[in-house]
Amino acid sequence: MNKEQLKEKIAGRYAGRCEILDHSPRRIYVTIDKKEARDVASFFFQELGARLSICTGLETSHNFEFLYHFSFDEIGLTVTVRAILGKANPEIESIKDIIPAAEWIEYENNELLGIDFIGNPRKRRFILAEDWPDGVYPLRKNGEEHNG
Repeated sequence: MNKEQLKEKIAGRYAGRCEILDHSPRRIYVTIDKKEARDVASFFFQELGARLSICTGLETSHNFEFLYHFSFDEIGLTVTVRAILGKANPEIESIKDIIPAAEWIEYENNELLGIDFIGNPRKRRFILAEDWPDGVYPLRKNGEEHNG
């Protein structure tokens, strides 16, 4: 499979439900509705054989974004899947049962940005000190609290 064939597979599977941006020769961005995240993770990881490289969360002026970076090593391509999360209640379903390595990344993004991963309850502190105040997220732009 090459880059164009991969884009066709993604477009075919998610027709009308995603936006594909051919960013550079080695990267594609795919924007999805957050409700599609589990299906996309399963499709990329289990059906297409991609490797989850990392996930990243970020806060913009209007929302949060959660990015899944999948590597298609055999063709030297990274596909970044982008889901937009609401500012007031940043949440998305966990993919840890599909890709077990995502569990720790989800913990990090929960503690540092306050993104809630439905189905992956935080059992203990992972990065922050035990006495860090609940609901205060160090990577939020204004250090704002989140009561979600």
